[in-house]
Amino acid sequence: MGGIAAIIDFREEPDRQLAEPLLRQVGFKGGAVPDRFAEGPALLAQRKDPLVSGGHARPLVTDRFVLVFDGRLYDHVDLARRVPGAGPGSPSTVRDVEVLARAWQAWGPACLSRLVGAWAIVVWDRHERALYLARDPVGVRPLHYAVQGRRLAAASLAHLVARVPWVSREVSPHNLCEYLAFRYVHAPRTLLRDVHCLPPGCVLRFDGDGTRMETFARASFGPPGKEAPSDEQGLREMDRLLRRAVARRARGLGAVGVLLSGGTDSTVLAHMAVRKCEQVHSFHLHFPGSGVDEAAFAGRVARLLGTEHHQVDLDPSTFGADLDRCTRALGVPLPDPAAVGQYALLRAARREVRVVLSGAGGDELLAGGHLSGLAMLMKQVTVVARLTSKLRTSVEEGLEAAGLSDLALRPARYGLQRLAGGTQVFDAAARANLLVAGIDPRPALRREVLLPLYGGLDTDPVNTLLAIFQRGWLAEDTLARSERLGAACGVELRFPLLDLELLRYLNSVPGTWKFRSRWGVPRPKWPMRQLLKGQVPRNIYDRPKRSWPSPLNRWLRREGADFLRARSELLLDAPWGLWRADPVREMVQAHLAGDRYHGHALWVLIMLDAWLRHLAR
Repeated sequence: MGGIAAIIDFREEPDRQLAEPLLRQVGFKGGAVPDRFAEGPALLAQRKDPLVSGGHARPLVTDRFVLVFDGRLYDHVDLARRVPGAGPGSPSTVRDVEVLARAWQAWGPACLSRLVGAWAIVVWDRHERALYLARDPVGVRPLHYAVQGRRLAAASLAHLVARVPWVSREVSPHNLCEYLAFRYVHAPRTLLRDVHCLPPGCVLRFDGDGTRMETFARASFGPPGKEAPSDEQGLREMDRLLRRAVARRARGLGAVGVLLSGGTDSTVLAHMAVRKCEQVHSFHLHFPGSGVDEAAFAGRVARLLGTEHHQVDLDPSTFGADLDRCTRALGVPLPDPAAVGQYALLRAARREVRVVLSGAGGDELLAGGHLSGLAMLMKQVTVVARLTSKLRTSVEEGLEAAGLSDLALRPARYGLQRLAGGTQVFDAAARANLLVAGIDPRPALRREVLLPLYGGLDTDPVNTLLAIFQRGWLAEDTLARSERLGAACGVELRFPLLDLELLRYLNSVPGTWKFRSRWGVPRPKWPMRQLLKGQVPRNIYDRPKRSWPSPLNRWLRREGADFLRARSELLLDAPWGLWRADPVREMVQAHLAGDRYHGHALWVLIMLDAWLRHLAR
């Protein structure tokens, strides 16, 4: 919510006038004008956090350090008690950014592993003349930077860094292919040639000798063969940690919002929130005619729990305009059409509350959603691998004959050999057909990108799959979309399921404990369903998973058909000249005729074009 920026120039004092475009736009995440600190080679800026009272926020300055902070610490009172020489003020009244400054004074970058919250930090060490950039282990808050020789620029969003005169706005053709394949680019890469994204759980130091990046936190997982907890023990510990996570994020709030889809994650959060806050507002997105109608379930949950419920109907007539608003807010091309609905939902939430709890992360922790099918396959692979060699050979021959040869893969290599991880929009052949001559379509791209994500993992097959989606999809798609849209709407989204203690516990237990199968059909979110037993009727939580409503397919063929035609021609006329015209027009015609579904592929191209046009302004 805060929005931060920094420019360090060891060659000469930064020109404040040249830096103005960057510093002025730090306030875009909510509209406030930033405040700043300037001394020698350093220029730092911070936008006021609307949830912090007591006047305009400023960079926090001590004798040695200058600190700008975008985020929230949820355990700063406990941390304040542990910091040596805590200084004046009761731990219960000191702000989290002040506790952070004291912790940095006492421990330096080593304090980062002690922080519990969602944050991005910039620290200027006035004695060592070194700048530090750091980002929380989950990657909730973004932080981007560019380096050229002895100067660095950093800001919350990539397009703000690109406003600095010496930073190029040129798209990297190499990374463009990654965007086409996944619909996002994995940190530290971005779509821009000169701009990088600090990966979650990393700290970067920049001084006169250059840059050095270190990882201070990375999710670990239970080893293969680890014994699962008993159901009673595991559920008791999960319930304790989740209640604590909700309490941390609802502390001190008279009213809080919950995004209530009607599914298990959001229902559990709402159930726990009503026990911690005086008033809980629930918000549900309804898209009439989408074929996915969870409104009745969400409304029933709200009545049972006693929340003040708000149903938000997505208006198709505003869809096109909202696309551009969302693009400006995110700072990257919109990765998912669900962003438009989420934007409408958060705008409605802002009229009632300032903080909203989200169940994001549940699928990546508990093998839910589309991951449940993959998790079931990986569980079956493990069963095949445990057979005796003679029997396994016979089974593998039968699987081969049945066209199920991937079930005969070895569990430790299953995910990578199937290239599981994130979406697949344009495959290598489609990229080669789409891109103009001179841009390498990178036929081995998917393996090149995913191989490092699988590196260092020594866990069971299901947890391996979940680790890849936590390292990629969660940070680059789900959180990037959610947090930044919330900030644009003036709402702070908080994610209890991504509390570090809860995340570490669930990652430590065997993957197969997290879901059950009935008659061979995977039933995801088993632990969440168990937590709801006795709290709501069974037909609410023990039912098939329904997806977040996405209007893309219907809308692009009906109300949005003219939008699709106009935007596709616009991207072909764009000065960047990335695409061959015939493949794009063929996709548009086939989609409008109903011959093939190209909605997500066309979305990826149109959103990139919208983002590039915003960047060029």
